[in-house]
Amino acid sequence: MDNVQPVLYGTYSNNVAAFCLKHHAGITVKQMRRKNRLGKQCHAFVRCEDHAFWVQRQKMRQLRDQHRRERKQALYGDFAVPNVVEEGMAVS
Repeated sequence: MDNVQPVLYGTYSNNVAAFCLKHHAGITVKQMRRKNRLGKQCHAFVRCEDHAFWVQRQKMRQLRDQHRRERKQALYGDFAVPNVVEEGMAVS
């Protein structure tokens, strides 16, 4: 096992998805989900952009946005124009 790094709670892992500047330790995906690290929006949280978790997360967001646009287009036709500003109010 190469590239083994210390992670939270005194353990070690070679699957570090992020790094905590406050604790000076890596964070695995399981630890992120268990402690809701993304939901807390911690300023000491730094993502390891090349980890597969972030790539998959970005891909799922793009698919979700694409499906949302397709549903709006199917429901409203040409009237489904995203981010149109009318009289000072944003319409989505």
